[in-house]
Amino acid sequence: MKNYLRIENFTFDVSEIGSDTDNSHNKPYTKRIPQLQSTKDLTILPMFDKYKCTYPLTCTWIDKYIVIYLRTDNVLLVIEEGSDFVLSKFKCQSTSWSVSRTGLTDMVISMPHAHKIAFAQLRFGNVHVVTELKTRASYHYVTKNMSLNQYICMPKDNGPIDLLNNDGTLLREISLSPDLKECATSLNTFCSFNTYNLMLILSQRSSDKLMALHFNGEKVFEYRHPDLRGPGQLAVDPSGNVYVRSCSGSVHQISPSGKFIRSLSFKHENDYPRGICFNSTFDKIALIDDGGSNKYLRVYTFT
Repeated sequence: MKNYLRIENFTFDVSEIGSDTDNSHNKPYTKRIPQLQSTKDLTILPMFDKYKCTYPLTCTWIDKYIVIYLRTDNVLLVIEEGSDFVLSKFKCQSTSWSVSRTGLTDMVISMPHAHKIAFAQLRFGNVHVVTELKTRASYHYVTKNMSLNQYICMPKDNGPIDLLNNDGTLLREISLSPDLKECATSLNTFCSFNTYNLMLILSQRSSDKLMALHFNGEKVFEYRHPDLRGPGQLAVDPSGNVYVRSCSGSVHQISPSGKFIRSLSFKHENDYPRGICFNSTFDKIALIDDGGSNKYLRVYTFT
């Protein structure tokens, strides 16, 4: 496959702003409180094979659907908010590593072992791959700067971060210092692009820290906290506050400058935290938890 592809007919949601239909949207995110709306035991839902050694790693809220990535089984489950069954189950052709929302109904899937990234859309709750891009490097995590239509690709091997144009061509590389390179290339690293201050946020599960960098490769801050253990998937609100899961059971809310704001308790400290994601209006938040033999999807209103 040629390394030059034109990706067309994608509708990108670049605004990421909340609705103003109720007063809760006027409240600062640092003052909002999560309230449990629903709990689903994933293992009792159709199309979830609870007898396989698999676990839900991340979640991505796309339109009215929550897409859950199952590591080991290499499957995407699509669940509609408020529904008690799995709408669809998509088996990735190659071992994937990350799934990121890139538009209103669009997503990008990294497949490092195949040296590919796939561009897909959700259509009526089904995952449709629009096209695949053969990449020059093996990317274990891919996200997007939606305002500039640029893909941010984290290398699996010891290389720089690549920025790709919307047509898949290489725009430029971001060279990293040794400590940033160690974090960026780790398979235990998750990343998110903070549109508020145009920074890339990295969480590294094995080192219990978060790191932020500008697109010149300069480190902006390093975040550590005694209560932050095994940080995983990240979420960012429209004010630039960062949310990260901790193995302690809490969610840390961190300011855009990397300062601790507060620890949000979701009252299920016995479960092992996995994924976290906001809906498009940022008034709901979904959490994926591993409760041993049971796997849970919990949705909270965030008002």
